[in-house]
Amino acid sequence: MNDRAPTETSLATIEAACRDLGHARDQLRQTVDAMQGDIRRAQERYRRQLQRQIDAIANAHDAALSLVREAPGLFEKPRSVQFHGVKCGYQKGRGKVEWDDDERVAQRVAKYLPGEMGALIKTTRKPIASALAQQPAAMLKRLGVTLSDAEDEAFVKPVDSELDRIVKTLVDDAIREEGGQ
Repeated sequence: MNDRAPTETSLATIEAACRDLGHARDQLRQTVDAMQGDIRRAQERYRRQLQRQIDAIANAHDAALSLVREAPGLFEKPRSVQFHGVKCGYQKGRGKVEWDDDERVAQRVAKYLPGEMGALIKTTRKPIASALAQQPAAMLKRLGVTLSDAEDEAFVKPVDSELDRIVKTLVDDAIREEGGQ
């Protein structure tokens, strides 16, 4: 149990706490804005060089592929080789499974492969929770759906979700860099 005496909370104290939170977020926003400006300038500075290098890679890829296509006999055994970090040669194509009528194929699977229906046919008939949550309680009851944890709950969340996305990206990048080193 909590042995502390309850303190009196007013809207003024909550407003002050929100002001502090807003101020801290404004400071973070200024830093993120400055960083994004640096990133934009860096992208602009390297844009032409990057485009030239991307074009060079595309041209070199096309040239190598053309040479491999001209000499299939060089890739009988082994079927592929690796030079300078680039693997080339021949491999079995993945192929593509196609059909005209989903229902007709499903019926034929049911007829010829009844024991494999679950593995070969995808059946999607599932209620969508977020859509059902928009229905009135009476309709939910009629549908046999219960709504739980629908009581009021306290929350504090920022209004500026763009900043949150940027910060999440920065944090994810930092985590990836730590894991990779």
